[in-house]
Amino acid sequence: TRRVRVPRPRPAFEQVEAPVELTDTVNLSSLMTIEAPSRELEPEARRELAEAIRCLRIIERVRRTSALAGEPARPAPQPGQAPDNCRQIGRFEILREIGSGGHGMVYLAWDPAAQRRVAIKTPHPEVLFTPQLRERFLREGIAAARLTHPNIVSVLEVDRSGPLCYIVSAFIDGQSLSCLLAQLRAPLCVRLVAQWVAGLADAVDHAHSQGVLHRDLKPANVVLE
Repeated sequence: TRRVRVPRPRPAFEQVEAPVELTDTVNLSSLMTIEAPSRELEPEARRELAEAIRCLRIIERVRRTSALAGEPARPAPQPGQAPDNCRQIGRFEILREIGSGGHGMVYLAWDPAAQRRVAIKTPHPEVLFTPQLRERFLREGIAAARLTHPNIVSVLEVDRSGPLCYIVSAFIDGQSLSCLLAQLRAPLCVRLVAQWVAGLADAVDHAHSQGVLHRDLKPANVVLE
């Protein structure tokens, strides 16, 4: 019997509040052409903009060099091996992109401190330039970190690297429920489906008891371990 988890890498549990709609988007490719912040800006603003551009270039480099369909993950660095700073967020070395949704992008990464693979979620670029959206993203991670349940993927930490905020979760090497359903040749066992639904319901009930609401519960956001 497989255990059903509600994953953090995709849009998952958020504190109960009115939804925030993103109405303006940023063309990431156009930002790559910016060489340096304008000298007309204040020194602090110039520094923050430079950091933002650096983070965006990291994200764009990873997206260009790790195709979602088929590229194997880069091997984790060996003990004592220097990390690739061009593909690093905080202390984590990015191995490849593993998902992208309406709320952000998700990468498989290597944590040299704990010597393990993790999933890192970063917001879409427009969030980096909007303080209110950045804070909401961080609140989402902090709220999810309160949840302790066997059917909810654990949030390990919530942090920033310059202006780039990110959420680190346990990496679950499993298949999404949507992929499983697409591959089916025959109906699933009713008893097995009932067990999965019960597991999901128990996880959602736990989240609700902590004042956290999942607003995007669907097969693509359920991973089978």
